[in-house]
Amino acid sequence: MGVYESSQQLGCPANLFEMSSSNISLTPVGLNNGEQIGSDFITKPSDNSLHKLYTFYVKVTALGGSSAFFGPFKFDVGCTDTSVTVVDSPSLSLTGE
Repeated sequence: MGVYESSQQLGCPANLFEMSSSNISLTPVGLNNGEQIGSDFITKPSDNSLHKLYTFYVKVTALGGSSAFFGPFKFDVGCTDTSVTVVDSPSLSLTGE
């Protein structure tokens, strides 16, 4: 999610982040509301045993009460049916030469 900065930011910082499956009203999406750690915003699924693709919006409310929705964002949780093969490249020198 982008970081919004302005001269008004100091007087009215964002203080509430809520997850929603809609960008019009708050609708449960199956994700917790998360927490801000430094400049990162971390969220987790309510049930991490599900393999699911979550499409969600974040409603940000400022200290003064104004709010806006951001998104949509996609969060893919679980196992994938795609296999990945890792091989060494013949042109890659692993000895530092």
